[in-house]
Amino acid sequence: MIRVDTKDRIRELYFKEGQSIRAISRMLKVARKTVRRALVDAEPPRYHLTKEKPKPVIGPFLPIIHQWLEEDQQRPPKQRHTAKRIFERLKDEHNYQGSEETVRRYVRLWRQNQPKEMFLPMDFGLSGWAQADWFEAFVELQNTLIKV
Repeated sequence: MIRVDTKDRIRELYFKEGQSIRAISRMLKVARKTVRRALVDAEPPRYHLTKEKPKPVIGPFLPIIHQWLEEDQQRPPKQRHTAKRIFERLKDEHNYQGSEETVRRYVRLWRQNQPKEMFLPMDFGLSGWAQADWFEAFVELQNTLIKV
């Protein structure tokens, strides 16, 4: 695996200075295959967690927090739990020993991962606006009353 600065240098030499793959390979002492890979992959490598980190303090209380937050989805916004209220209930009802910040951080992450409610405005343009009143009327055409 090549370093990020080497990858950036390869991309700079190829795209900005117009050097050939072979010339870059000789100049930086890397294989031509490595140069080609660096040109294709523009993103720097990222670290990915293989498994979720353990949460020793808040972990046993997560099902309770999830239950409260899911119940809150059905309530009006003014009646929902705040992170502070969840912390207070955990401390009073379930003998939670952790910090308030731990609860706040977890509730924030949970809420950010929830799908947002979406609305699409119904805009039909000027041609889409119309009003119609339905009624029966009689019109006189050529001395004859006709129901319209």
